[in-house]
Amino acid sequence: MADTQNTRNLETEPASGLGQALAAFATAIAMALLFYGVMTPVAVLLRALGRDPLSLRFNAGATSYWVRRDRDGKRPSSMNSQF
Repeated sequence: MADTQNTRNLETEPASGLGQALAAFATAIAMALLFYGVMTPVAVLLRALGRDPLSLRFNAGATSYWVRRDRDGKRPSSMNSQF
């Protein structure tokens, strides 16, 4: 059995708190760079090309936005072994 009285609690150490703060900051910066560096240019390009992959445009003549799907012979029991 390990001696628990000689272990240090890293959450209360000042260096650990600094490390956690730096990690949170670095993660936020990395995610912002990823979003504005990849997602935004792709969205601008799709908009410039007139593409609407999610069919989000307003259609004044549409009676419904429901999309009918064919079953293609799939039965509910086919969901038992998905992977």
